Amino acid sequence: MTKIILLLAAIAAGYGAFVANENKSEFLKLHTENKDLESKITRLKGDMRSEEASIGDQESALATAKTVRNDAEARRDFNRREVRSRTNSVNTTRTQLNGVNTEIQEITTILTSSNVPDPDALNSSLEEESTKQVELEQAIEEQESELDGLRAQVNDKRGVLGNLRKTIAEANAAFNRKTRRARITAVDPEWGFAIMNMGNTAGISPNDRVIVERAGQRVGMVVVKTVSGGRVVGNVVPEAGTTAPQPGDTVIFESKKESNE
Repeated sequence: MTKIILLLAAIAAGYGAFVANENKSEFLKLHTENKDLESKITRLKGDMRSEEASIGDQESALATAKTVRNDAEARRDFNRREVRSRTNSVNTTRTQLNGVNTEIQEITTILTSSNVPDPDALNSSLEEESTKQVELEQAIEEQESELDGLRAQVNDKRGVLGNLRKTIAEANAAFNRKTRRARITAVDPEWGFAIMNMGNTAGISPNDRVIVERAGQRVGMVVVKTVSGGRVVGNVVPEAGTTAPQPGDTVIFESKKESNE
């Protein structure tokens, strides 16, 4: 039995060695093929880089060719515009030249016709025109002198007008000062004062007299006590009126100078 087992073990070992030898041969073959494939891949990569470089060179050459073509087209268009511009200039010059030639022919025809004025007559006419011009210049000088006089009169009148306007303004100011009106907004009978809203209190000062009216009738008087902003506060003068002032009554301001007279 032992011999059989040893025999089987020897057979198994021999078979294993055989299989291992076969696998080694297969592995070496596959390794060699792999090396060959890697070499081919390396060569293909090199060929691809060469192709890419060639394509880049061709694209660069193509771009250069396009630039050259564009420059040539631009120069061609510029030359065409320049030719058209010069052609137009030549045509314009020719038209002007034809016009000048026509004018020369007309002048020549006039000079050679029998209707040309006599030079002596032309000189006489020129002298007459010169005399008229001198007379006109003298008339203009006289008119300018008269105009200066009128301007001086206008300036004098303006001065008088300015003085009149100043006088009127002063009179209006005095009139407005005497007839400035407002309304009573509040009255305190206990303390005897009234409040008036003026808006513009310029020229109003303490001790100015204020006449109080109601329905166009004088009913009393107030003497200005204080002026603040657009509000005036005054003391009611009981003995100067027929009745006590009320809110809504009209007040007329008089100057302190007038009150002393």
